[in-house]
Amino acid sequence: MENKLINPQKINLLLVDDHQLFVDGLRSILENHPRFTVWRTARDGREASSFCNTTNLMSLSWT
Repeated sequence: MENKLINPQKINLLLVDDHQLFVDGLRSILENHPRFTVWRTARDGREASSFCNTTNLMSLSWT
């Protein structure tokens, strides 16, 4: 779980999944993309919700 500042030049992502291997793989793909940065990761919805409650978000997409 890394705490980065939000980058206004990129699409900042919060990755949420309880499988760390999946999160690590997705992070490595997305961080090599020029338009995305992985802002934080969370293990579950509760942890993700706590991050979102303390951050000014422009949008949130939950799938």
